[in-house]
Amino acid sequence: MLRWRLPPTQAWLPPFCQPATVYSAMLLAQIVVLVAVFAPGARDGDWWRALSTGTVLAQWIALASIAVLCLLRTRLLTLPSGLALLAVLLVLAGASAGMAWLAYTLDRELEWGLMSAGQSRAHFMHGVLAIALVMGALGLRYAYVQMQWRRQVEAQARVEVEALTARIRPHFLFNSMNTIAGLVQVDPELAERVTLDLADLFRAALAAGERVHPLQREFELCRRYLDIESLRLGERLRVEWDIDAAPTGLPVPPLLLQPLVENAVYHGIQPLPQGGTVRISAALEDGRLRIDIVNPLAPAGEARRGHGLAQDNVRQRLRYAWGGGASLEVRECDGYYGVTVRLPFSGSREHGHEGSDRR
Repeated sequence: MLRWRLPPTQAWLPPFCQPATVYSAMLLAQIVVLVAVFAPGARDGDWWRALSTGTVLAQWIALASIAVLCLLRTRLLTLPSGLALLAVLLVLAGASAGMAWLAYTLDRELEWGLMSAGQSRAHFMHGVLAIALVMGALGLRYAYVQMQWRRQVEAQARVEVEALTARIRPHFLFNSMNTIAGLVQVDPELAERVTLDLADLFRAALAAGERVHPLQREFELCRRYLDIESLRLGERLRVEWDIDAAPTGLPVPPLLLQPLVENAVYHGIQPLPQGGTVRISAALEDGRLRIDIVNPLAPAGEARRGHGLAQDNVRQRLRYAWGGGASLEVRECDGYYGVTVRLPFSGSREHGHEGSDRR
């Protein structure tokens, strides 16, 4: 025997207080009015009056229902699914019946003549109530499907982010361990510091999909990575920082910039016998923070072709964190390869500045 089970209340009950939910309810109410007025077989007459009257009544019902459900949502979430659904339908029925009664009374008492003279109060209220309940049930079903889709997309994005960010290239790990092994006998204190830096990078990688941290912390991780690589590459790796304009308190996902800096070293500096300079700069423009990471472009015969995983990773994380408000762009010009990350930023937010330096 098949049994119909409702999903948990939090899985289908929409956030009634959010503007998107209010807009959807008003749009659904207006669609019902348009269908009722312009449907084939609808009564002839003053369609404009019917449209305006129906719009006012439908929006009254939609806004009144949303307002009450917004106030009750916290309590509704504590109820079992069946009782929560019944409560939502009762609120919708009450708002519909009350607004229909008020509309009918005003029309008759003030003699507006908006409704048919032969239509009784009971017939009018029953019709409005039936339509409101049917459309309310459809709206809840749509909200459930929308919320499930959004959760699925977010879960998939989170899994992809964790899979991509919870790794540091094996070659970097092996090179770092070799560097530490070589320093143990020569400079134990430096070997300890490199070990701590490497542990800090891995700690950030393992937590990359779970939280955010200040931009200043992201710059620190980039510095630690570059410090480790500078021990291996020596004078071949030069770094220039120009981040005076960076709002270092801006929250960003961990390891947002470090993979791009790692790309700059691996594809831009390491293939060149003479090495080169990695430039990291930040500037505020048009209400957004622009971060540039520039490195020399290795000749075609010496360049290491990548698969774009780091850049795809950053793009996904930008989209997951800021939607369309953030972006990543790449460019090649005059022997240099550049990556530009743009992040939304409100100038009213309090933040500190981290001075620029050159090493």
